[in-house]
Amino acid sequence: MQIDRLIQARHRHLVLFFNGWSAPPALFHHLELPAHSDFWLAYDYRQLSLSPLPVELATYDSIQVYAWSLGVWVASQVLPKWGNLPITKAIAINGTPTPLSRTEGIPEAAFRATLRHLTPEGLHLFNQRICQTAEALCRYEACAPRPLPEVAEELRALYAAIKGADAETGFPWNLAYISHPEVGDAIFPVANQLRAWQSRRVPVSFLQAPHCPFLHDSSLCLR
Repeated sequence: MQIDRLIQARHRHLVLFFNGWSAPPALFHHLELPAHSDFWLAYDYRQLSLSPLPVELATYDSIQVYAWSLGVWVASQVLPKWGNLPITKAIAINGTPTPLSRTEGIPEAAFRATLRHLTPEGLHLFNQRICQTAEALCRYEACAPRPLPEVAEELRALYAAIKGADAETGFPWNLAYISHPEVGDAIFPVANQLRAWQSRRVPVSFLQAPHCPFLHDSSLCLR
């Protein structure tokens, strides 16, 4: 795992965001954030371990966690292992703690189909599905992309890690943002997300945006 410290101004509060698979870090460089907060971006999950753990994490008065797509599973797995952090809020965005699931995540056949098509054309099709509109896709692909061999390796590693994971960690999420059913989510079916969060008694709020909402809502849902 890599962490980019996009804002490192020695504020007392940190926004820690777990990216989804393959999304370019530049997508998040211009998001609207809470005032007086540092901003770290975690991505590249070819290895989930983060060693050594940044000592600065323990120096913050509060940490707000946001995670998107497969980053929801990653955050659920790694944060309980990072010690007693001052996490005051944990928000999931279009993802679930059970990402490989016919009823609460991505059906395995769909996941494996993406694995089989890790080509420039296949990634472009995936980007189309997460952006939904031609305008959003153009803006998304204008961000400097991560190398295809890297993101292909990342997805294979995530698939193996999810398949081999133990039982859920029980990491406590406070709220889940989900694409509105009328908009739809072409990656994590909306009905599966609703089922996953309702079974865990996590409140849900709907987004008027597709799977990748950040080109539609520059505030990153940080309200």
